[in-house]
Amino acid sequence: MSDHFTQQYDFAREINSNYIPSIVSLYSLFESGAVNESSANDLEQQRIKFRSVTTLGEVIAAPVSEQSTEINRFKSGSQTKDYVKYLNAISWQYKGLAPTYENFATISQQALNKLKLQEDKEFITGRDSYGTQRNNGLLVSSDPDFTAVAVTTPVPTTLAGLKTEFETALDVINETAPGEKYILAWGAVKTALNTFASEQSTQDIKNILVNSIDGITFPRILTNFTNGIESTVTGDNGGVIISPNAVRMHYCRAAQVFNTGYDSKNLEIYANFVYGSRSLEVLAKNGIYKKIFNN
Repeated sequence: MSDHFTQQYDFAREINSNYIPSIVSLYSLFESGAVNESSANDLEQQRIKFRSVTTLGEVIAAPVSEQSTEINRFKSGSQTKDYVKYLNAISWQYKGLAPTYENFATISQQALNKLKLQEDKEFITGRDSYGTQRNNGLLVSSDPDFTAVAVTTPVPTTLAGLKTEFETALDVINETAPGEKYILAWGAVKTALNTFASEQSTQDIKNILVNSIDGITFPRILTNFTNGIESTVTGDNGGVIISPNAVRMHYCRAAQVFNTGYDSKNLEIYANFVYGSRSLEVLAKNGIYKKIFNN
């Protein structure tokens, strides 16, 4: 297949421009002020080997190669921290479809939606698709300013008890990381919040739990992982309080179509995808404060 022939069916730019994600990624909360670590040679085609799959279920991007892995070291206060920059890649081949923009867009959007989930999961855990810890994530991190507390007590069974838990944690957090907060809950903590919300009006929850706690606005309490990957967290029942002004995301490339093409010999259209790693740097002590309960 000649380059000219392939280029006739490369709709990557149009697809990326028109793509609307089907989920709201957690990492999108931290895009303001994020550090783009990409460089001009990140997408050199000769450095990327695309593993080919033929069904949507197999669309799981994997790190490209150690040769394309780069460690960016930066100062964070008195600490030196690393961001491991690498690309993930996958190719989806689909037999029996005409090489039209509409068909390329359809398979690309399906794959991008799936890769967005994978991208968010890796952002949460800091682990690549092989399960190897590569970076500091939202809920799993070795950043010295990340705080993880595990207690032997169960999740409070009353709204007042939960409010006390939040207030006690905030007293500690606000000494070093004051300002706006995000709250993310899962397991029994999420269940408790949702139960209280169903028993009382939204305004009651807002008044009791939120308005009385300085620095927290109601829309920032996220009682569920909207992308359905709650199982990625460590500990079945817990919550995390994040100070967005005390964290900074490092990234190199969002999930996107690298190129599309048509294999006339096998009558297959294909789309190649890439996305880069992400890391969440904590800028102040307790900037991320995670608590796990024993239920």
